[in-house]
Amino acid sequence: MIKDLKEEILLISMEICNILSNHKDYTLVYEHVGEYILNELNKSLGDISFLSIYIMDDSGKFLKEEVVCSKNSTTQGNNLLPIYQVSQEFNDTLNILQIENGDEYYIKLLLRNADHLIGLLQIISKKQLTTGTLDVLNYLGTSISIGILQIILSNKNIESKKLLNVTIDVSRNLQPLVSIDEIISTFAHLVTKHLNFDRITLFLYDEFDKNISIKRCIDFNGNTFDLETIPKIPNLNKGPKSLDYLVGYWVPLISNTRVVGAALFDNIYSSYPISDLILEILSPLCNQFASTVENIRLFKNLQYSAQRDTLTDLYNRRFFEEQMINLDKEDFLPLSLIIGDVNGLKITNDIFGHYEGDKLLVQISKILKTVCPSKGIIARWGGDEFIILLPNTDKKQVKKICNDVYSACLSYENYKFQLSISTGYSTRITLDKTIPQIIKTAENQMYRNKLLDRDKFRSSFIDSLKKTLEKNCKETVQHLDRMHHLAESFGYHFNLTDNEICDLKLLALLHDIGKVAISKDILNKSGKLTTEEWELLKTHCEIGCRIAQSSTDLAHIANYILNHHERWDGTGYPTGKKGLDIPKLSRIIAVLDAYDVMLHGNHYKSALSFEETIGELQRESRKQFDPHIVDVFCNAILT
Repeated sequence: MIKDLKEEILLISMEICNILSNHKDYTLVYEHVGEYILNELNKSLGDISFLSIYIMDDSGKFLKEEVVCSKNSTTQGNNLLPIYQVSQEFNDTLNILQIENGDEYYIKLLLRNADHLIGLLQIISKKQLTTGTLDVLNYLGTSISIGILQIILSNKNIESKKLLNVTIDVSRNLQPLVSIDEIISTFAHLVTKHLNFDRITLFLYDEFDKNISIKRCIDFNGNTFDLETIPKIPNLNKGPKSLDYLVGYWVPLISNTRVVGAALFDNIYSSYPISDLILEILSPLCNQFASTVENIRLFKNLQYSAQRDTLTDLYNRRFFEEQMINLDKEDFLPLSLIIGDVNGLKITNDIFGHYEGDKLLVQISKILKTVCPSKGIIARWGGDEFIILLPNTDKKQVKKICNDVYSACLSYENYKFQLSISTGYSTRITLDKTIPQIIKTAENQMYRNKLLDRDKFRSSFIDSLKKTLEKNCKETVQHLDRMHHLAESFGYHFNLTDNEICDLKLLALLHDIGKVAISKDILNKSGKLTTEEWELLKTHCEIGCRIAQSSTDLAHIANYILNHHERWDGTGYPTGKKGLDIPKLSRIIAVLDAYDVMLHGNHYKSALSFEETIGELQRESRKQFDPHIVDVFCNAILT
């Protein structure tokens, strides 16, 4: 999985920093790093047959191959790559390429520090790497770039070596830290100590790059305070920028993937000048700091994601099962547990689509988080199941929580239908009863309650859909009232049994229930529908059928709803049935529906006179309508 690969690459990056920071023999460091990267990538990805590392030479015109590693050998490289050739393959934002070459794939990863090219890592893989994997490999470039930069700086004069020690010291001290506050404090302490700054002020963006989330100043005595206001940060796209009237520099904080923030280094108390060598080292130090901050954020995000359900942001099953083990102690007794199963998820997915089903699950999860006490651990247990573990919670308390969940669902009004979740609970008083046993007890109670809730939910569900349709469609209420009256008044003319007349009256009220899933913009459009809109509107027959099938009280009219727009000549929808293959009640309701719409009009068609309506029914006899039903209806209504 990509999450696991990110964690592995993060650990590999940390070890590379360690190798590059602590290696004593710089003539062999690239060979050791190359061997390590090749071995670790083979463990993580497999089928990596070759690796080479190129570093910018002193002229700045070529990348020199420092090491060539294969599974069987490691040697010094001897190739040169012109910079212009590399520039033709990459742009300013592209850091990694994958090129197919026969049955192998060449992966080229630029090694950059901010905007400066340092080198190139080239890998040959026997299999094609996914886009997600290539994105993860980008993080590897940051660590290699920082380490290589340290090596380059080590070859400068004595002062440069002193500054390199600062970089190494900062790197060593930042690596083991696990919180951003610790990273800020340690970085500021080391830089003020080694480079003699009066103050360092750090401004960090939030993870969305929209707002400054941290604005902290640390002076040479270690005093720390957060700023109440944020000064205007200059444009740092071209690198560090000096203060206008004071001794100090703004420096961007840039990781390998984004701008993390900005740092202000100043000597406003001592006015001690800042040398060019110190200024030169500030950008790499800041980039190293930025990458450390970004890696910590990435690691924390990975940890968070590993524990959470991506849809509801509740805990996932794996984390919940870990907590079951942690709470399997006497200190947490009485230990209660709730299992809930959302009612109506499948029919919601079938009618409105999975996006609406997801919204249903999210809203239920919000209710659970609102009702559940803070000590409770709420998780998504399965597709439509939730589970809550409640330490030090007795039977009376857990029962109240279940009742509160029921009440919260009942009072929620901003969804297409009444929210409902069937729950069951169980309480463990002694360790004699295992947690799996109380889960089973809660599940059994939940399933019993689901059976009891089923009819109530179905009735509420259909009522809610009818209200939604009435709200969304302009003529629905009056049209359905008239349809019910027509079915009641003329049903007996068609030689229907009493049960069939009851079904016809029910069909008159619910034949268009599937329109609840159609956009009200389409339902109420005054002009001609587009082809796409017309195809969407035609789906209301199938949707209505699925709605009826979801209820035992309506399942027997589902097929009538499905076929009420079929035509006698076979040109109707949704399946193109014709003649007597169309159910009789569907043929009757088609005539009654057309009669009412023509006689009373609607938002897109003007009403016809009674004589015109009868004439139109007779003209469509044998084409749209069953001729026998048209004759019976017209004779009945004309007498």
